[in-house]
Amino acid sequence: MKFKVFTILLIISSITIVIWHNNLKTEETKDKKDQFKEEFESFNDEYQLLDIPEDNPMYYAKDDEILNVLDSSGIIFFGNPKDDESRKIIPSLISTAKKTNIDQINYYNLSQDRKEEENGIIIKEQTTFYEILLERLDKEDIKDATVVYVIDGDIIGIEEEKTTSKTKELMLKVSKSIIENVS
Repeated sequence: MKFKVFTILLIISSITIVIWHNNLKTEETKDKKDQFKEEFESFNDEYQLLDIPEDNPMYYAKDDEILNVLDSSGIIFFGNPKDDESRKIIPSLISTAKKTNIDQINYYNLSQDRKEEENGIIIKEQTTFYEILLERLDKEDIKDATVVYVIDGDIIGIEEEKTTSKTKELMLKVSKSIIENVS
């Protein structure tokens, strides 16, 4: 009898922990989507006006999350809220993501990772993370407003400074891959 009570309590505790963890993860995702919206909209007085919907797919990712996407499947948007091209591409990305059932586009601002020079003098070296990205993307530089599409660790497309006629097709491929990997 004691064993049955213990087992039932253990099951209830496990279920409670799983629900709590899922709620925490959902809240963290919402916070990161809100962070993206707030950051870009905070520059509306200085740059192109953006009205980002509350239910946007843009997720403010950390460097380890970006590397995780490069090793698995997903979409990465390298941009900057002060860059005109980044601001121009966002409405199209959000619209296309909704049409293709993409619920997360991982956003990363590389401005803190790039090398900075002033009058030919290096005032800040590029970070190791940026060097890793350059190698992984086989690039000499990563422009703001770059979208990277990844399936099973393979980059299937890179769009720079604008979306193209292939954006929807690339998102559909990523969406299908993510759904297949969950199933």
